[in-house]
Amino acid sequence: MATAPIITQSDHRPGHADGAAGDPSDLVGADMPELSARMRRRLAAGGDRGATAVEYALMVAFIAVAIVLTVAALGGALNGVFTAATGMLAGG
Repeated sequence: MATAPIITQSDHRPGHADGAAGDPSDLVGADMPELSARMRRRLAAGGDRGATAVEYALMVAFIAVAIVLTVAALGGALNGVFTAATGMLAGG
């Protein structure tokens, strides 16, 4: 049975696309306690970005529902207003 080659940190090529910040290749050669510590720091530093995006999405959804309900409620009344205005402009 063939095994996957072992990649170490020394195989990492600086300045290459796989060396970008936040790239999974940054974790090559890291042991489990180091990975755990990195994950805790990352979660502690910016753990609310996803929650903020969800909050904005909910606000947009509620605003869209409010617009739809307002148009549905006032649609008939506005139609009457515009029909009367059109009749007055046409000279009727």
